[in-house]
Amino acid sequence: MRFILKTIGYCLVILLIGCLFRGPIFRACIQYTRVGDRPTLLLTNRALQQTIEQFPLDQDADIETMIHATLTMSNQYLHFSGQRKSQDPNQMLEDGRANCIGYAAFFASVLTCLLQKRHQQDQFEVKHLIGKLDFWGYNLHQISNDPFYKDQDYNVITNIKTGKKIFVDPSVADCFWINRVRSEQ
Repeated sequence: MRFILKTIGYCLVILLIGCLFRGPIFRACIQYTRVGDRPTLLLTNRALQQTIEQFPLDQDADIETMIHATLTMSNQYLHFSGQRKSQDPNQMLEDGRANCIGYAAFFASVLTCLLQKRHQQDQFEVKHLIGKLDFWGYNLHQISNDPFYKDQDYNVITNIKTGKKIFVDPSVADCFWINRVRSEQ
């Protein structure tokens, strides 16, 4: 009996550590490798533009705050779907369902809009990237022949002056609460 309780205790501690450090563990194990990119679509949906304008964000917000706000918006308005869905952020609010392509397109368009509204579009560049996932050097996309798992879309935000890059996968942020990823670029 004592052995079982001790084993359960160890399992709970490991589970707690895994939950608390899920971001660093994910970044240590999973690396994104860029294989292409997609264009960032302009926002023409007036309802989405009004939602962005009404989102509580200071005019002098820094890039980290804007990234967090954009992830919050994507988590609020989108829900992950394993089906083929629209990749146009202007149409996503209709049913609120998106796959990794839709999440990355929505994130890139919304963050670009926020940067333009704060006149910072010449300081930061937002790109929608296509990548493959490697788990300690093993290509995870080889596991399945399903076209849905052939790649993973994510975003890079580059500080134009310093060259510093921040990598974000909005679908992983929504599903697992991991706000940064590691990428080779």
